Amino acid sequence: MADAAYDVLSEPPDEPVIRWMDAAPTTFSPTALATATIGAFALGAAAALAAMIVIRLLRGGEEIEG
Repeated sequence: MADAAYDVLSEPPDEPVIRWMDAAPTTFSPTALATATIGAFALGAAAALAAMIVIRLLRGGEEIEG
């Protein structure tokens, strides 16, 4: 806490000042966004397929008539 008294710049810096304890700004690339979207779709499709298989097994494999 004693170092806070010496944390004053005499002149404004040319670059942004980032302290070591500050978190870096979060950025999302288009590749990361596309990967997350495709992954979420794949997980949802796999979960739906697994649910359909489980329901089919619990019913004993009988056909569902609509």
